[in-house]
Order: sequence, then C-alpha cells, then structure tokens
Amino acid sequence: MSSPGESLREKGRTVLFGLFEFHPSTLELKRAGRSVRLQELPARLLAALLRNPGELVTREQLRAELWASHTYVQFDAGLNTAMNKLRLALRDSAENPRFIRTVPRYGYQFIAPVRPAEPQAAQLQPMDKAGPGPSETGGTMPSREPAPAEIRASRPRKAWVRFLAAVIVTAVATALLSWRLRPFSPQLPLVASTLTSYPGMQSHPALSPDGSEVAFDWADSDTAVRHIYVVPLRGGDPHPLTSGAVADSFPEWSPDGTQIAFLRGYESLMIASRRGGERRLGSAYLTGLSWSPDGHWIAHGDWTADHRRTAIFETDPVTGVSRQLTTPGLAPAFDISPAFSPDGKRLAFARCYSSDTCSIFSMPAEGGAARILTQNGCNSSGITWDPDGRSVIASCQRSGRRQLWRIDASGSGRQELILAAGEHARFPKLGRGPGARGKIVYEDRLMQSNIWRLDAPRRPEAPFGPPRRIVVSTSRDSSPKLSPDGRSIVFVSDRSGSQQIWRAAADGRDAVALTVMESASLGSPRWSPDGTRIAFDATSSRGRAIFLIDASGGPPRQWTKWSSCGRPSWSHDGRWIYYQDADSAGSRQIFKISALNDGNSSRVTNDGGADPLESPDGRYLYYTHGAELRRIPVEGGRPEKVFAGPLADGWWSITEAGVFFVDVLLPTYGSNEGTKPVFRLDPESGRVEEVARIEGEINRPTPDFSVARDGRSILYSRFEIAISQVRMLELRPQ
Repeated sequence: MSSPGESLREKGRTVLFGLFEFHPSTLELKRAGRSVRLQELPARLLAALLRNPGELVTREQLRAELWASHTYVQFDAGLNTAMNKLRLALRDSAENPRFIRTVPRYGYQFIAPVRPAEPQAAQLQPMDKAGPGPSETGGTMPSREPAPAEIRASRPRKAWVRFLAAVIVTAVATALLSWRLRPFSPQLPLVASTLTSYPGMQSHPALSPDGSEVAFDWADSDTAVRHIYVVPLRGGDPHPLTSGAVADSFPEWSPDGTQIAFLRGYESLMIASRRGGERRLGSAYLTGLSWSPDGHWIAHGDWTADHRRTAIFETDPVTGVSRQLTTPGLAPAFDISPAFSPDGKRLAFARCYSSDTCSIFSMPAEGGAARILTQNGCNSSGITWDPDGRSVIASCQRSGRRQLWRIDASGSGRQELILAAGEHARFPKLGRGPGARGKIVYEDRLMQSNIWRLDAPRRPEAPFGPPRRIVVSTSRDSSPKLSPDGRSIVFVSDRSGSQQIWRAAADGRDAVALTVMESASLGSPRWSPDGTRIAFDATSSRGRAIFLIDASGGPPRQWTKWSSCGRPSWSHDGRWIYYQDADSAGSRQIFKISALNDGNSSRVTNDGGADPLESPDGRYLYYTHGAELRRIPVEGGRPEKVFAGPLADGWWSITEAGVFFVDVLLPTYGSNEGTKPVFRLDPESGRVEEVARIEGEINRPTPDFSVARDGRSILYSRFEIAISQVRMLELRPQ
C-alpha cells in the first residue's frame, strides 16, 4: 500500500488529516466537508508539506519549488506570510501546533497523521425529533450513561465519526434534507457557502435587502474595537460603517436598504445612514435586533422598569418612541433575540431563565399572548424565520454542539436539525427583500480555551512568575479551581462532547471526567474545605440546580430543587453551601443550604446579591451587588460596602492574602483581548495594588478565574482559538 505522500506524488489523490481534506490537483481545502478559502501560494505550500508528511521540508526546498530565482530577496517575507495564512486556514498555532511544526532556521514539518481518502458509503441515521439533540453520529443519544473511562477511550473515534457524518450529510444534503424537512416548509437549505474569512471574529451577520452585501461586526487588527462593516458578496474589502472608542454590534438593515440599525456598547440603539451620519434612538439591551417588514418598528431587548429582567420592546425608527411588548414575569427572566416573521404579523423571541435555559416563543407583532414553541432548554444564540413563516429557526446548544434547529411555528413542538449549517452556528438571520429571498446568513464560530497558571515567587515583593499552560486540549476548558491541598484541580470541559466536570493533577496531567450527565450544561465547580466533595451547578430544560459529587467520582447527587440557582461555594467549616437564586419577588439573592442531608436552607441577603464567597476565617460572607463588592457577617447583621468596583461575577476570589480580582469590565463591548490587570484588595484598609497581568482573550461570562487559599497561585482560562466567519444557506423551492 502506498503512503499518503506517495498517493499525492503519484496519483494526486485527495488526502485527509484531522477535520480537513485537501485536493492537490485543484488546491482545494475543505473542513468537515465545507470549502475553506485559501489563496494559491498557501495552498501550494500545503501541497508541498503533504507530499512529505512527517519529514522536514527545508526553507531552501520550498524556495526552489514555490518561488522563481529572481524573487529570492523577497522569499523570507513571502514564505512567512504564506505560512501565517495557511495556519489561519487550518486553525493552527505556531506555539501549540497540531498540523505544522516550525523547525527554527531550517523549515517546517507536517506532524499530523495523513491518510488517502477512500470512497465512503453515504448514510444518515434517523433522528428523534423531540429528543434533546443528536449524538456524534447523527442519531439519538444512548440511554445508558458511559463510564468516564469509556468516554476517554472512545473520544478520538467519536470525534472522527461526528465530522465524517458531517461530510457525508453535506454530500447527500439535497435528497435527504428534502425528505426530512418537508413537514415544516417547502423552502429547504441546499447550498452552504462562506462569505467572509478575515482574521478574528466576524459576528452577527445581516444580508442587505437586494442580496448584494452583508453587514457584520468585526474588530480589525488596527482598531481592536468591534465596529460595523459591510462587504459585497462577490468579494472585495470590508468597508467600515461605524467608528469610535465604543464597540458596535448586531447590525440590522432597514427594508429599503438605506439605513442600518445597530447597538453601541451595552445600552444604545443607533441608526447609521449608508450615505453617512448616525443618530441615537434610545436605550437597548445587548441582544439581536429585527426591523419590521413595513419599516415602522425596530424590535429589540431592553431592561424593564425595575431593572431586574429584560423584555422585548418596539421603537419607532423616526421618532424614537418605544413601547414594551412582552412581560417576562416575576422570575429572573430575560426576553432576547426578537425576530419579525416575513409577513410582519408575528414576532418570535427567546425567554431565558439563565444563560443556558431558554424557551422559544411566538406572539402577535402588535402585542398579546405569547405561544411557547419549544421548552427544550437551549443556550440560545439568535432566532430567525423560514421564508414562508411556517417555522422558526433558532441557534441552540444541545449535547455540546451549537446548531440550527427548525421549530414548527404552530406550537406543535416539532423540530428538525439543519445539518448543513454545521456544529458551530450562531445568530441566523433571514434575508429580506427581492434579492435576499431564500437566503439565511449565520456566524460559524470556533473557540478553544485552555487553563493557565501564575505562581507567586518566594520573595513577597516580586511579581508573579510567567504564565504556564497546564490544561491543554482542542476543546473548551474553563472554570478551574485548585484543591485545598494544592495537589489537584477541578474544571469544566466539553472535550467529551458536552460540558462536564473534570479533575486533573495540579500540573494538568491525568485528567479524568467526574460526570457524564446528559441534557445538561455543568459549571462553577468548587471544592469542599476537606477536599472530599465538589459542588457544581447544572442547567437543563427544568431550570438550574446545585449538585454534589465525591472528588473521587461516583454518581452526582442533586442538592437543590430546579429553579434558577447557581454559583455554589462552601462555608469555611464545610457545613453550608452558599448559592444565588431568585426570591419570591424575582430578585436575585444569596441563599445557603446545609451540606448535610437534612435539606435545611435559608435566605442570607435582602439587598440582592450574587457570586457568594465566605472569607477563609469564617467571619464574613462576601458577594457582588451589581459591580460592587459587599459583605455581611456570617452570624447575621447589616451588609456593608467593601469596594465600589467594578467587579465581574466569576472574576474575583477571596484568600488569606486579600481579595483578588481581574479588571474585565472594559468600556468597549467585545474587547476581551489584550492585557487585563489582576489586583489585590485589602478589604479592611481598602488598599488596592496590581499584582499580575493576564494576557490573551477571555470569556467574561464564565467564572474562569480563581486564586489558591494562600493567595500564591492564580488559575484562569483563556482562548487559544477564537475565530468565526460568516456563512450562508441558500434556500430554494422544491
């Protein structure tokens, strides 16, 4: 049998590596069956490396093959540029390579396994329409929960099967999707294409009414602040529509295509004219926008009068007059992501009771009773409609994948997965207007995060040492916590296909899954003071609850009822577990429940609060109130303000050395990149000093920061890969 390299040299056969396939005869690169934009020179560079997999290809060999002799003086810069473009297309990193290793001063080596492509039989497993989500092979999830060891042993195979299924599905999408999606609409996705492939993240796309341009928000390398850009579908450079020091997001075209509405920062609804100039309409919550087909209203989210929840509002784009359409109720609910139906008669939206528990609703556009369309708990990221208005398309995260689902708008509860959109689809938007009919644009996002560690030096006056990456995978690892004895860490990872609780040695070795819970997203793990148990929260369609599990593994035990509770922490003596939850009036408060099996629980605060942490000496319970830090005596008493902040939930920790926190509440939304200082606060004197810095991009909503009890070790999670592109599904009649 010939090697992959021989197959390339002799036959020009397509080869496979990781999630990619490369066609040397056409220089075409695909990822999971979808074409990846790659210029000719980087593609030829890839072909040269693949002809010699595992071998060193010297820079001189590449110069002789890819450049003529008279361009020798430009060779170094040209090769470096081509390699950077190739790594971007492969989502690879020079510092932590998966595919191409740099041999300094000599050349490059393709280190991933390479295999020739073989003919594949196309099959599609049946789906359970009402189930919680597909398995890696496209079928329903098995009812038996596999043991952690089984997951670890089968993970590579499952990953390959999952993406192989995606390739197969793409190849037979026309015939199979026509049959599967017939009950919902005569308009079916037949063709998927990529519209943008710039560095970084192109988010929240919207197609112009004439179908010739797409708007999105993006932070280019010069400004590092997200702004609205417009680019022709047929190619060309993106043109910035907005600018300034505050980030802009969620563009939405007017029906006549002359204006684009968008959000500025966290609170402003704006309109920009294509001819230049912009104006503020009013306040808005940071979620999607929808312009009514008649042009009379812009639907958006905004805070209710009590500022405890968000509702859907409509604002007149001319006068700025606004009216509230939805009433979330007393529970801490957030109505987000409004979308007008194609005829403008109905409005769909998501109602979320936590970041991971959302239901999809539909209501008359002029207001009235809302009809629930699905109660399957999904971490919602955008809603739109099918062109005929018979179904709603929503981005939901289920079983660890974020995919597009088609949901029957009649309220029958029937739903189908749109396989052609892939496993990283967010913020779908239906094209409106003659030139955009039958098209849906969406964001295809890939994110990978690892866990890093900073250690204090022996000399107290010296700064923290250099950061070390201790937990590394190709998935998202987050929420690290060091054990009381400093020998182990617990963290959250989706490396097994869904968010689960994992444990590893303090240096990241010997990682094992502690949980295998289906249909739930897990987070916020915390060690008990004696290191024998771990508390965490789980989110499902029933709400959110606190669970306990032995540090050595075993079945998790539900400790609180399903509600909206989360972010558990332990008292210093291990007798109580604190958590945040909503009271009877819908306000977020701090509660505690006995760590014994007696079910004894009580409310701790009356002034609101979140993210509770007890001091190591057991005297005070600290918590956040908005961006402010407060504390209350453990035995009861009046709360007092400790620090005006700003503090972000999940990005502070209390230790014997004081309160550590990270300055992540930056004034520009989306600016998660760059340097973020770490401060230490003396809660008694109020003195604040910078002790360390975190480099790289972070995920602010996730509790990705913790400090050891003695204050000498800092753990945090940061993105290694955070990229996205705009893709489009073209829908055509049967």
